[in-house]
Formats: sequence, C-alpha cells, structure tokens
Amino acid sequence: MPRAALTWIDDEQLCVASIPDDAPASIGRATDATVSIELPALSRQHARVVRADERFVLEHLSQTNPTLVNGESVEASRPLEDHDVIEAGPAAITFHDLDAAARELGVACHHCGRENPVGQYDCWYCGSSLVNAPTMVGRQPVVCRVVSADGERFDLLASNTLTFDGEGVASMTMDDAASAASNGGPRIELRDGELWLTPAHGARANGEALAAERRLAFSDVVEVGSRRYLCIPRAD
Repeated sequence: MPRAALTWIDDEQLCVASIPDDAPASIGRATDATVSIELPALSRQHARVVRADERFVLEHLSQTNPTLVNGESVEASRPLEDHDVIEAGPAAITFHDLDAAARELGVACHHCGRENPVGQYDCWYCGSSLVNAPTMVGRQPVVCRVVSADGERFDLLASNTLTFDGEGVASMTMDDAASAASNGGPRIELRDGELWLTPAHGARANGEALAAERRLAFSDVVEVGSRRYLCIPRAD
C-alpha cells in the first residue's frame, strides 16, 4: 500500500483508506468516495487529498459545508502534516504520513551492537555505558502504524516490537522476539520484510481467534482483551 492513509470512525467502527500516489483521495457522502460517510452535513464531494511533489495537500470542494484542519478553516487548499485532523462537516478524519514519521537513529552499543534511543546513557539490553558510542547515521522508516479508536498510535520500526498485555494495553519495546514474548501476550514484529502477529490467549485478528502466527496486512484489526487496533503498514 502507499505510504499515506486516512482513518475515521463510522458507525462506531475505526475505518482506514489508503491515499494513492497517483490519484486523489476523495472525502464525502458519495458512495464512491475514498472516505464515504453518510452524514447530512457532509457534502457529496466535500474535500480531497492529493499528492503534490513530496507533500500531501487537502483541497476544500464543498460550496455549502466547511472543512477544517486542526480546528482552522480551509478556504481552498492546505498542506497536510502527519496526524492532522480533517473536519469535514461533523466527520473527523485523521491523516497519516508514515514517511514523515521516520525518526533519527540513536546510538549503537559497543558491546552488543543493539540500537538505543536518543539520550540513553546505558544500553537497554546489556547495560554497557554508551559514553562515546557512535551515533547511527540516517533515519529509520516506520514499517507499520498501529492505531486505536481512542487516538493511540504506535509507530513500529524495524528494530522495535509492539507487545500487548492480557488487557490489550500496547507498548513499544526495543527487545528482540525472545524478550518481547516474556509477558505472555501477543506481539507484532517485522521478520524478513513482513509483519507478523504472534498468537496468545484471547487475541483475535479480524474477528478470528489466533491459532497460529498470522501475517498482517493493510487494514487488519487486532483485538486483545477489550481493545481494538488497526494496522497501517507502509510499503515501498
């Protein structure tokens, strides 16, 4: 899927649509809109998101109903930033740009070679001092964003694992797979370029209980305990 997406709530369900690199993503009441929501105060062709060079731009189309971004009115068009909230009539739609969410790499431990977060003084894995440790060069891309209807979001990097406890509370760790499994809950990790969800008691994917590991794809829903999370993988 492309690098950018839109998420919104419709009929109490968290929905997602990708934004193509070569075509606009439309927002409106029309049934063929990319983001189609049946609300009276939403115009049939209300707004659209288009790619302009390396950025994405929101264009306001409605003649009768307003469009806002983060509470500010859009008269014609406005560049979008990662996690901007588009208000089209009563609908709130979140913009996701996974390229923009890439982060600077931290430092590599002299002893074990693992990456550490920026500002870390001792290695998270082996405890070795990071004084004079070399800073890793470049930015690490987000391979998957995991979001909830409550507005939580977690950006999974190649060096991270997303773990869940029995209640479905998610947390990002820099642990390897063996360490991440220690809490007994499911986890999402990148292996050989693919995203995998490990099974655990009470975990479900798209409404089905997990009997074995499952490869995750765009728009898959992971349920743990009473919590639901939507997966937005990035593909090159």
